Amino acid sequence: MTGARNSLFVTHAGCAAVLVAVVSACASSSGGPAPAVSTTTPPRDTVVHTLRGATSRPALIPGRWRYQVASDAVVTLESDSAAPGSPIHSVTTYTIVIDGAGDTLTLAGRVDSLSRTVGGQLPPIAGDTLRPGFAAMLTRRGVLVQLHDSTATPSCPTGIEPPVAGVRALFASLPPELAPGVQWTDSVTTESCRGNAPITTTYRRTYAVDGAAQWKGDTAWHATVRSIFNVAGHATGRGGDSLTIAGTGESAGVLLLDPTTGMILHATAEGSSTVTLQTSRGAFRFRQRSSETIDRLPAAAIPNR
Repeated sequence: MTGARNSLFVTHAGCAAVLVAVVSACASSSGGPAPAVSTTTPPRDTVVHTLRGATSRPALIPGRWRYQVASDAVVTLESDSAAPGSPIHSVTTYTIVIDGAGDTLTLAGRVDSLSRTVGGQLPPIAGDTLRPGFAAMLTRRGVLVQLHDSTATPSCPTGIEPPVAGVRALFASLPPELAPGVQWTDSVTTESCRGNAPITTTYRRTYAVDGAAQWKGDTAWHATVRSIFNVAGHATGRGGDSLTIAGTGESAGVLLLDPTTGMILHATAEGSSTVTLQTSRGAFRFRQRSSETIDRLPAAAIPNR
């Protein structure tokens, strides 16, 4: 039975990687042709002096920034409580460039580095060495649309590679005004490739601004975010076995937002989920606990190139 279990873990590893993603705020991806994106990259990242009033009206601006996303998860097979959980640890860094004028901006960027380690019965996840470029359209209030791989062809016909899907976590949707007590909600659906199988993830989030906080010598808005999400997909395992994937989860976290641009300065989240894999040999239910941290890196972290 060991071979069968390993085959199941191969598929679940991909689904687990999707669930590790922290709650990100944007509109559902829409179809249509890929947007034209400027290839001009400013020589250094953009530094914005935040506002210090009781309220702010955030709006994204052109510029260049770099982010790091670190996540940890432990996956367990529900029917095998005696077995230790299988850990997944990943660290991804991104460079993003926002350009344009008016209400809609363009986003271009690249995955600078990606490292992932897995343990227990989880094998290495295929495709995790990819460092693709990406592009999208972006509103001034952080709504990301038409996110796509710009330097590589995705491994599934209707989805995007997991490192590109992770770009959504770098942006929070914004209300017209940020102030203590302001609350808002949003939802997003995305398809991420695991091999040739698209996994659809839908998030529904609720945000609330608690007040101001200090972050590395400047003022930021401190907000909480809670989400519920579900995943669904269909894949083919080793030996041609058909696998149906379905799951649900929830998470809670904290965002520190730049009052001027609304960009994420720092974020943390913890969550749990259950995923069921239906195969020709029966149903296998997995549980996952995960945590993630997002940090905008300082100017010195971006090479002058």
